[in-house]
Amino acid sequence: MNGISKGVETLHHDFARLRGVLLEPDKIEQYSPITLVTFVDEQYKKALLLAAVSHFEQRMTAAMRLLLQDELVSGHPLGVLVYNAAINRKFYSWFSWTEDNEKGVNRFFGLFGGEFGTYARNRINADDDLKQSAGSFIRLGNLRNKLVHRDFADYYMNETAEDIYCWYRKSIKFVDWVPNVLRSYIDDIQIDP
Repeated sequence: MNGISKGVETLHHDFARLRGVLLEPDKIEQYSPITLVTFVDEQYKKALLLAAVSHFEQRMTAAMRLLLQDELVSGHPLGVLVYNAAINRKFYSWFSWTEDNEKGVNRFFGLFGGEFGTYARNRINADDDLKQSAGSFIRLGNLRNKLVHRDFADYYMNETAEDIYCWYRKSIKFVDWVPNVLRSYIDDIQIDP
């Protein structure tokens, strides 16, 4: 099987078996229910992880685009340049995913300059819930990167689907907070000469 992934072949085979059982439930005796449940659990947590991080990418990218449109006239060449060079399909380069804690967001805040980086870090450090939320967000991004860059079909995750869902729910506070802290900072700059 030169060049063929055993993981992909197993994934295909296991999905075919599961589909067969779902379409013809009377054939379940041919399969071990524990094996099918394990397969479903493994695939569900991978799908849940990808769905969560993909959702965050969409939300944060949309928020950055909206903030850019608020600050620059739509269609302005500088706005288009910033969007194409820093926002469009750049989400995964914004953060230090390998940190596996809230410090992984520092890279993102630093992209806006040292003053804003300090401002945002101070706000996170003053709020334990926000700090935990940022840590959960980075943890999910780190897991996502491992999953997609270490052979998805063969990659085994120790984390449970419930772990992933809990981190997703905790991460929402951070994802909601980011555009608000940027807007707050921008408004403060406009008030202070």
